[in-house]
Amino acid sequence: MKLDHIDIQILNALQKNSQITKKDLADQVGLSISPCWQRVKRLEKEGIITQYSVELDLGKITDYCVFFVQIVLKSHDGNGFHVFEEGIKDIPEVVECYATSGSIDYLIKIIVPNNESYHRVMDEIVSRNIGIDRYNGHLIRHNSKPYYFIDIFALLNKKPN
Repeated sequence: MKLDHIDIQILNALQKNSQITKKDLADQVGLSISPCWQRVKRLEKEGIITQYSVELDLGKITDYCVFFVQIVLKSHDGNGFHVFEEGIKDIPEVVECYATSGSIDYLIKIIVPNNESYHRVMDEIVSRNIGIDRYNGHLIRHNSKPYYFIDIFALLNKKPN
């Protein structure tokens, strides 16, 4: 699906505020409500918009620690990767997992209440015998540039008309 500058403006606006009203969205992108909403529905139908979500400030709910863990596997065949990925799917503290290239195979993000919980989770992961050769964990002190949205114009090096 080819996107025009209005589609991109809609996507940027929805990333910043998924609860924006139809009217405000239409005003922001310079369309009337009906054509704007038809575009949103088309972007959903085409699978470009996959979900709407809520961002939480976890620190206002509970104390927590974030760890990024670099994982190197023993085996680098397709089955080794599959075994690892299947082996961590049901661990709720593992909130993200990225397959990487280079000197590590995976980067996982773990959120736990404290340092002791991190060690418990890592002991559980290692004890599953899912092919880990070695790992290196990093406690995150703070996020100096949080992810909120992607500026699609900048990403595509395009300027709106």
